[in-house]
Order: sequence, then C-alpha cells, then structure tokens
Amino acid sequence: MLVTHERSALRITTACARARKAGAIPGDALSDVRARVPALVVAHADPAGDLAALERLARRMRRWSPWVKPVTEGTVHGIALDITGVAHLFGDETGLVSDMTTTLTGAGLAGARIALAPGFAAAWALAVAGRSACIRVDSQRLVPALAPLPVEVLRLPPAIVRALRLAGLRTIGHVLAGPRAVLGHRFGALVGTRLDTLMGKVRDPLDPLPHRTRPHAVRRLLEPVSALEALQALAGDLAADLATRLQEAGLGARRLSLRLWRGGGVDLQIDAAASTPEADAGRLARLLCHRLEAGADRLDPGFGIEGGLLMACDPVRRAARQVDLDPDAAERAGAREAARNLADRLRARLGAERVRRPRLNDAWLPEDAEDGPGGTRPADIPALVQPCQMAPGRTRPTLVYRPPEPAEAVAEAPDGPPRLLRWRRQILTIVAADGPERLCPPWWRGHEPTRDYYRVETADGRRLWVFRAGMYGAPADTAVPQDLGAPPPPSGARWFVHGRFG
Repeated sequence: MLVTHERSALRITTACARARKAGAIPGDALSDVRARVPALVVAHADPAGDLAALERLARRMRRWSPWVKPVTEGTVHGIALDITGVAHLFGDETGLVSDMTTTLTGAGLAGARIALAPGFAAAWALAVAGRSACIRVDSQRLVPALAPLPVEVLRLPPAIVRALRLAGLRTIGHVLAGPRAVLGHRFGALVGTRLDTLMGKVRDPLDPLPHRTRPHAVRRLLEPVSALEALQALAGDLAADLATRLQEAGLGARRLSLRLWRGGGVDLQIDAAASTPEADAGRLARLLCHRLEAGADRLDPGFGIEGGLLMACDPVRRAARQVDLDPDAAERAGAREAARNLADRLRARLGAERVRRPRLNDAWLPEDAEDGPGGTRPADIPALVQPCQMAPGRTRPTLVYRPPEPAEAVAEAPDGPPRLLRWRRQILTIVAADGPERLCPPWWRGHEPTRDYYRVETADGRRLWVFRAGMYGAPADTAVPQDLGAPPPPSGARWFVHGRFG
C-alpha cells in the first residue's frame, strides 16, 4: 500500500488486492485504515520515480513500434503503441501480442494487460476495464466490447462522471443509448467528444517520445591505415568533431566508444572513460591515444582500418562553473586538474579495474581507518580526483604494512621512545623521535592493549612509524591484540613497525 501527504494527512494512493479486500480504499486516511487493519505494509509513493520508470519501460518497448508514449490517468499507468504497419514483422498481430507477453513476463511484468483496438482511446479503455488480460477487437466488434465498460473509461472529469452515474448512465452502453443532444445539453460537449474518440470517429493523436541520439562523429579514410600513429591521428580528428557537437549541445562525455572499421568486416572497439564530463577535444584525444597505445600489442588492424565512429555513451549536462575570487583558487584548480589528468592516464593505460581509491572509515586504529585493496572499488567515479581528507593532527605514513611487522626495541620505561630498533635482522639506531600518539582500541573489542605510536628517524635516514602495544609491566595476556601475531614477551609490551614515511 502506498501513501502520500494530502491535506495535512497521510492518505492512501494505491492498494493491492489484499489491502483493498481488508478495507484499504484509495483516498482514505492512513490512520483510519490502520485502526481497522494494523498489519498493513505501508510505503511512501514516489510519483516522479514512477513516471521515470514508466518512460524507461516505454523506450524499451520501441522494439515493437517506433511510436511509443507513456500515459497516466489518475493512478493507472500504461504505455500506448501505434502498431500500424509493424505487425507483419512478427508474423501478424497474434505473433506481436505473443512476443509482448513473453517479454513482459520475463521482465517481471506478468500482470500487464494488453489490448489491441482501432484507436488509442478504445485500447486504453479495454486494457483498463476489460474482462480479459489480453483483448483484440476490430471495428466490427468494437461497440459490443465497449458497451459493458464503466463510464470512467471516457476519461472525463470526476464531477461529470458523478453526474452521469446519478442520472443512471453507468456504462458506455447506457451513454450510447441516450440522445446525443440531451447528453450535450445536460453534461457538456466534452461527453460527446470523448465518446466519438472512443468509437474511433475522431482521431486521437499519439505524440511519441522523442528519439534520443547520442552525440557521435564519423570519419572515412581514402586508404586503409595500420600504423599506430595514423590510428591516433584518426582518433584525434574524431575527438575534435565530437567535442564540437558536445559543446554546441552543452554536454560532456564520461565514456567514449571508438569503433574502427577494419577491412574484412570485423570491427575493433576501444572504450575510454574520464573522471568528469569532458567536452575538450585535446583531453578526449589524449584519452583515446592512451588507450590505443596501451593496447597496441593486442591491436590487430588486419588489412587496414578504413574509418571510425566515435560515440559519447552517456552524455550529461555540464554544470556551469562559478568564478572564484579567492587568490589561491587557481592553484587549487590546477592541482585538481593535474590529479584528474593523472587518474585518466592511469585508467587508460592500466585499465579501470586496476585504479582504485581507498575509502576512509570513522576509526582511529590504522588497520580500520581505511579499506584495504580487497575492499576498495574501481575508481570510476568523479570522487577519484578528490583528496582523502584526514582528521586534523593525524599524520600517517605513505606506506602502511599489513599486518604490522614485529620488532625489538630498547626504550626508556615506562613510555619513552625507542633508542635502538631490531627489525628485519638489522639493528637501527634512532637519532630522532616524535611522540607518543596514544590510540585506544574500541571498547567492544574486549581487553586489547593501548598503542603508543612514534615517528622515528634512523641513522641511515629511514623514517619509520613504530608503536608499542601494551605497557611495561602489564599482564602478558592483554599486551598484544589477536591480529598482531606473535606472543608477547614476559614484560607485557611488544614493539611493531607499522609503516614508512617518504
């Protein structure tokens, strides 16, 4: 059951058959219905989302007709198709209806109703109020099929429908039996107009959805080419043509599809992607050239490339940029531009699946502060060029070891920095240290020890990030968390190297 805010109350807009049987009537207040039926499942209606989904479904139905339009009358949604001259492509109308039923059932729309009639108004009425889920009516059988239907299928205003019912005209047959002059004088001329449209005497035009064409550019060559430099030049020309079309339409492309026509009938397809919508010819050309160069060893031009087609797969509207009066804005914009170009080059050369961006978590322990390589997703998002914001005062090394590597240290008790460090079979002398930074594990982990982190610099110039798990003199069984491996020494403290700076 779906509800929406209306007249300062939640009112029912749509209810399933079981809800209606239990007493949920569209238009009633939700509080009244819940008082009678407490177990109802309620969700908020999304009219805009419903219309968008209906339009997407209508565009998919263009496989049956190029003239398609979504139609909404109150709470009833449908799709109108003009199948004039296309039924023979499926054998006949029976084959067309069978293909529709099979496709809609496979898409999870097994309850969809289908009606074929000489006009749109008659087909809509039969689909909404007909006695069967699939109805086919020709001109000779149109009146007998429409006569038992209620007057609501005339799509009249609610006031006129109520007046017709009060006058005893409850079906289309009752309206057809009445004198036309009396109907027009008593209920208005709209009744006659809608009745003529329903019977096919007045044409009901169908305005189809506009066709969306993706911006594209085409180039044909006088002679086939095979060299990588010639293919990159062709990609640059295509990018310049596509950029002009994108700029004229105010669009930007995030994904590009380059199809190279190879002699012999087998085409080559190369895909490229950008972090943000692009409409600059130079940047589009660089993306394509990087992709061609990265796959040069696998690129087989055969007897030569005879031309190409470059298409913007998902063009989006480019947002206007406001001029920033901050004197440092140009420097920040340059840094973002450099990061974006670097990300696009890496994705073009290495592949989108190999370029990843860690996600920061609301945690203080380093192993929980960000997702590891297995938990990140490919960075095919505009946020790729956004820097990871670390909390103030948290300095973290460039390289973090997973898991921390055990070490031995000589340090002043109880919480002094290390002076000597034995790590990876080497004895390192500490010449400078900064710390400690104490990090406590979350309480729900149980009795894990606190950690004291130090940034240290060794005599040979290495800058390490080390920590002591536990305190000197603490019980040995609580000195080291379970995920750090080796058993603690009797002193109850253990040293680890967790990362490296620079």
